[in-house]
Amino acid sequence: RLREEAERAAADPNVGQPTEFEVGTAAALTYFAQAAVDVAVVEVGLGGRLDATNAVEPVVSVITPIGLDHTRVLGNTLAEIAAEKAGIIKPGVPVVCALQAPEARDVIAAKAKELGAPLYLAGRDFEGRLLSAGQEGTRFAVRWRDRWLEGLQVPLLGPHQAGNGAVAVAAVQLLSEAGFPVSEDALRRGLAAVRWPGRMELYPGKPALLFDGAHNAEGAQVLAEGIRALFPGQRPVFVLGMLDEKPIDAMLRILLPLGQAAVFTAARVGRGTPADPGDLARRAQGLVPSVGVERDPLAAVELARRWAGPDGLVCVSGSLYLVGELQGLLAGELRGARE
Repeated sequence: RLREEAERAAADPNVGQPTEFEVGTAAALTYFAQAAVDVAVVEVGLGGRLDATNAVEPVVSVITPIGLDHTRVLGNTLAEIAAEKAGIIKPGVPVVCALQAPEARDVIAAKAKELGAPLYLAGRDFEGRLLSAGQEGTRFAVRWRDRWLEGLQVPLLGPHQAGNGAVAVAAVQLLSEAGFPVSEDALRRGLAAVRWPGRMELYPGKPALLFDGAHNAEGAQVLAEGIRALFPGQRPVFVLGMLDEKPIDAMLRILLPLGQAAVFTAARVGRGTPADPGDLARRAQGLVPSVGVERDPLAAVELARRWAGPDGLVCVSGSLYLVGELQGLLAGELRGARE
């Protein structure tokens, strides 16, 4: 049936050929309906206002931190990008909004007011408080309305997970109020079991491997803060590959001063044009003591391991495509590191 609908849309000049993402979204929503799921968590692909997922009528909408990303499509300012993100807000449907830069927050607040959507802002209506952050995970507390939930824990790394956790808790509380009750015990167990592949994901070893798909300046800043907090005094060897549309120089300025060396490579899969590793190496001069180029991602990791030594740290970042490709190539080894 999906094929028939896609072919019908493609033949209609007023609709046009559906994209891969649009067909995938339709397939997912069809599957959810057939499986009669109680709740579906549907993440926007790009932006929000014109995204295929925006056909969904939500119970709760969630807007996470907004940065300068996909600027060729979404706009060149935080306000422009926020306007696209705010396109998911529906009349009367509550919105949970993470901490934002003022120009992004103001756009979201104006849209929520226009549509009569109750807005719950981080820092005003709810907040997260970091209790501890280590290589085993993050502990935090969340204030929702006039009550604090203490001692929450996620196995995800980085101080920023307290803010992410607070957004998740706020969304769950609103879901409960909308008729989908989630007990505090279930909330705690869900947080404790969460997994986020490729985001501050650490694999023990000699050296240890840290995978993080940061691909914009804001993501690079979060990664840098995580490295400082979790690996004090340690200078990683970076393996970096990026798309040429990304804010490359800003990311290099944020990450490379933390490292002892960087090896540049390029993912062999994914959309977009990868930045040339040799060009990245030239742009990195003066930001890090040693620079290498290995166009094969696996060879780049091996070189980084040699430079880091058995007690060091290798950090793979710059692109989710690169992180995904290398985790696939190293799958057997990474499983062994976790066992």
